[in-house]
Amino acid sequence: MLAGSWVLLMMPSVMTRRRPIAQPSPGNKRVIGFSKSLLLVGGLFFGSTDYLMSSETSFTSQTSPIVRGEVPPVTDKVSIRETMTNGFIHPGIGLTKELLENARAKAMESEEPWSSGYRNLALEPGSGRGVKARNQSANNPALPESDAFNSQGMESRFREDEGKAYRQALMYFFTGDEAYRANALAILRVWSRMDPAKYKTYPDAHIHTGYELKDMTTAAEILRFTSCRNPDLYWTDQDTANFSENLIKPLIANYMNQNGWFMNQNDFPIIGSLSGFIFMNDRAGYDQRVEWFTVNRTAPNPGWSGSIKQLARLVDSNAQTGKKQEKPVVQLAEMGRDQAHAGCDTGLFVDISSLMMAQKTKVDPLTGQPSSAPDAVGPFEFLNDRILAAADYFCRYMLGYETPWIPLVSSTDRNGKALDVYPRLSDQYRGDISRFGIWDLYFYYKYQRGLDLAKVAPYFYEAYTKRVTPVPWLRLTADEGVEGGTLVLKKPPSDAIAVERNNTPLSKGVTSVTEPEGATYLHIVPGSEGVRLALLQTETTSRNVVLRLRTTGTARMEMKGFQKPWIFPDTHGQWRYVTYSLGDLENLDHFYGNIVFCGIQGPPGCSIDFNLFYLKPDASMLAPSFKQGGPLCTLTAYVGAPIQMDFSVTDPACGPPPVYAAEPQPEGASLDPKTGAFSWKPTRAGKSGFIVSVLSGENAAAQSVEISVEADRQTALRAVAARCDTNTVYTKVSRSNFDAALKNASEALLGSVDDVFLPLLMRVEEAVGALEPITPRLNDGTMDFTRCAVSKEMGNKIALLADGNPDTFPIYQLSGRDHAYVFDFGPDYRFSVEAFTVLGRLNFENRVEGTTFFGSNDGRTWTRLTSGTIGLTKVPQRIEVDSTQKVMKYRYLQMKHLAVHGQKHFEPSELRIFGQRHEAERAP
Repeated sequence: MLAGSWVLLMMPSVMTRRRPIAQPSPGNKRVIGFSKSLLLVGGLFFGSTDYLMSSETSFTSQTSPIVRGEVPPVTDKVSIRETMTNGFIHPGIGLTKELLENARAKAMESEEPWSSGYRNLALEPGSGRGVKARNQSANNPALPESDAFNSQGMESRFREDEGKAYRQALMYFFTGDEAYRANALAILRVWSRMDPAKYKTYPDAHIHTGYELKDMTTAAEILRFTSCRNPDLYWTDQDTANFSENLIKPLIANYMNQNGWFMNQNDFPIIGSLSGFIFMNDRAGYDQRVEWFTVNRTAPNPGWSGSIKQLARLVDSNAQTGKKQEKPVVQLAEMGRDQAHAGCDTGLFVDISSLMMAQKTKVDPLTGQPSSAPDAVGPFEFLNDRILAAADYFCRYMLGYETPWIPLVSSTDRNGKALDVYPRLSDQYRGDISRFGIWDLYFYYKYQRGLDLAKVAPYFYEAYTKRVTPVPWLRLTADEGVEGGTLVLKKPPSDAIAVERNNTPLSKGVTSVTEPEGATYLHIVPGSEGVRLALLQTETTSRNVVLRLRTTGTARMEMKGFQKPWIFPDTHGQWRYVTYSLGDLENLDHFYGNIVFCGIQGPPGCSIDFNLFYLKPDASMLAPSFKQGGPLCTLTAYVGAPIQMDFSVTDPACGPPPVYAAEPQPEGASLDPKTGAFSWKPTRAGKSGFIVSVLSGENAAAQSVEISVEADRQTALRAVAARCDTNTVYTKVSRSNFDAALKNASEALLGSVDDVFLPLLMRVEEAVGALEPITPRLNDGTMDFTRCAVSKEMGNKIALLADGNPDTFPIYQLSGRDHAYVFDFGPDYRFSVEAFTVLGRLNFENRVEGTTFFGSNDGRTWTRLTSGTIGLTKVPQRIEVDSTQKVMKYRYLQMKHLAVHGQKHFEPSELRIFGQRHEAERAP
């Protein structure tokens, strides 16, 4: 690895609306995974018409097929009636008359970003003219198929229908086509006929209905306060009553009526209930929720509170040591848990604030209660612009910059006594810049406050310049839209990220370039010290990734956490595709693969340009593979040795024949540019390093070669043999192969010609490289089970149990219904063990409480090795093997979770095995 030299990568996404997925009840502190695909543990992000996606983005309606490019024209047929009742502005659930009319007028004039925003709205699923309510009865479409809101199944129907109603209402406003109004009205009336007595709570209902109610009430607001020619499509007082009594009130009463949920779980209900109270003109309910959002004075557990004051916390002391800070700092508390939840925090702050600002709500600067006093402030200004400070802090860490963290209290009792602490920032989802969907802040502070965000909030400002998520086109005022077409994001090819945008330079020598014709790339000049950067949004399940690059010399990139360097060939200033193949224990998964810290080095005068990073490259992009060796090839020779090496590659699938080159080529050496055959007879001792490159059409590959030339045969053989550690016991096969190769070379040391001895020396080098310790060891001396056992449940995630990081772990779903992991040491080996050490995942250490171990030789009949179990602790806990089992040998090891206190999730983060591996005794 290159000490201190790292780089970061990111992948873009068009999904920006935060949706929670299976979030935990705080009782068991259950944490969940988020997925942009909606498939992993559920869906976190859904495309929102509030935000702008690239005009190149296309969608296919699931209900009314739309030909690409066939977008209904925008008209001004529909008028809006603005009213004020009990102090509430209507329409005013985030979208006011002024904002809606501005967006429509700008779309009619084909101005950006509104033109692209409307186009994407029209092409989204749910925007077709033929949509129907998912929950309508087949016998009577005016009635719901089910009038009982009591399960996740009904929640799914609600989510589908609110999206349709929202889009249909907007399409009506923009086009004046009453077919859209009829669709929206029909959907709203179906849900207005739910039975209030049949609302029953179910797991996580408070999280999964807030945004949905917001969108449903927004659709109702639009219909309620817009004109209509057809009397059958009027929104009536009865509609208001039915919608309020049968949907809004029971949703709030059953799912959104407390302030003690865990962190951002408080804010999902707030955004729903605030929307409902605005619609119903309920001042008391609205004011209460505003206070819950700002301060939440009556929170039963202030450490859990989702309020601005507690979640975007001003930290003045170290919760672990009690040491006071010279200068208090704002930290986003839930960043100690993971960055997916923290991203939701910032999004909820902004979205709830937009509801309040549409209502022109201000609050007391200290208590957070709605106020009309002269010193009252808006939600963004509350507590000295606390939301912006938290967003800046969040962006700093997510972009890959070093970010100090002061341990803070994450749970308290009613009296404020600390019960739990977040000791460090979480690694999970770091670099996933699709979590940045908070651009309302940018436009507000730049255009309404007139601040220079590059100075006031530099990390937030940098995140905006790198944005891969759309901007809130519906909420932009005319003045805020002056950035126009610069807000329209062009999408890179599918499954690729634009490196110019998705990187963070961490040293000098890295420049983003945009050519006059629009092409973009990252220009890198390593210099003598190399450069460091971070690549962002690099999550992928592929085992191969590809960079499109061009170079003026050979170079190498070290990636933190990866086992080998990425060698770059000299492409002579031409764009080429270069492949990196992930090793068995290397990951770029959704938890930890969103950021890659890199260090790049190259010779003097070399420059490197990165264009696109392909996360799921086509086969045609994959570089040819060298037939011998990997990215690093080493050889020991001696003066006068006739070295012959084959650097040829497998035949490329297509394209011209490969062309080979070596840089810098050793003096007197030759490399056939057509065959890759290398020959050299060194004339002096020393080390010679060079890179062999192969270019095959658009593809390229490189291999780093290091040849150590010793003074004579005996010195060379001694140097190779010394790499066999006399204190290490190796497997019989690998040791016998080495001994035989060493014996043959030793016997030929004298009296043989070079053409005979040198191949024998090379076989010794191959054999010493293949030596396999019987018991490979980690740095702490315990067994390195990742090198001598496999787990079908964990796959390559087994490496996470030995990486020394308590915040990396195999997610609980991998352990299956048995809540167990099985380690197979193979048919030729057995293990014996004295003790284990286990640690649970950071902040959720209770997920290993009750863990114990079993051994087996057939994988079916299990013998318990540890009569005890792991207890609840925040430090690694040692558990001894029963004395009678310490001498026993088994092929299979099972680590099993015997659930206690109702904890059903099994998530160990670290495992250490104090034991030995043995070769199995073979039958005579």
